[in-house]
Amino acid sequence: MLLGFIQYYSFYNFLVFLPNLLASFYGLSAAQKGLVFLPMSLFLVLGSFTGGRLQEKSNPRTFLLITSSLNVLATILFVILSPVSLPVLIVSISLFGLCLGLSLPVQTTLLARAFTQNRATAIGVYNFFRYLGMAAGPIFGSVFYQLGNRVEFLFAAFLFALTVLFARRQFTKTDRYQLN
Repeated sequence: MLLGFIQYYSFYNFLVFLPNLLASFYGLSAAQKGLVFLPMSLFLVLGSFTGGRLQEKSNPRTFLLITSSLNVLATILFVILSPVSLPVLIVSISLFGLCLGLSLPVQTTLLARAFTQNRATAIGVYNFFRYLGMAAGPIFGSVFYQLGNRVEFLFAAFLFALTVLFARRQFTKTDRYQLN
């Protein structure tokens, strides 16, 4: 639930604040900004499709931790590389979209496996938390946006990294408990 929240918190930071960044760094028109978003969206769909297939061949928890960690890395790369050039910025947001897409199917799979009797409720609650993340991203991101360009993305990456570490710790605890 927490991971879904923070992923969509981060994603909506991109959707809301990237257009201003594209205007200030590269002077793009509205149509050009829309084209910049296209690769990220396409890679998100590709990642979601591929993630569903790849999760079947690996440990779902490990797959989730790896893809989520890569999502954090993609966010940090975006912060560092976005002012370098427009093609590098597009590659970095495409990587973010790909990693986000890869990790989404495994989250619902893990929830459905954990709550076999109440899977619809579990997925509904998960989606509720994702929607909260969608709302929180622009609200809290705007506070950090005032501190300077890309600070909102650094904060999202920080929260994201903490969430991945928390998930890793919880998975380790659960594994130890099941062994005893």
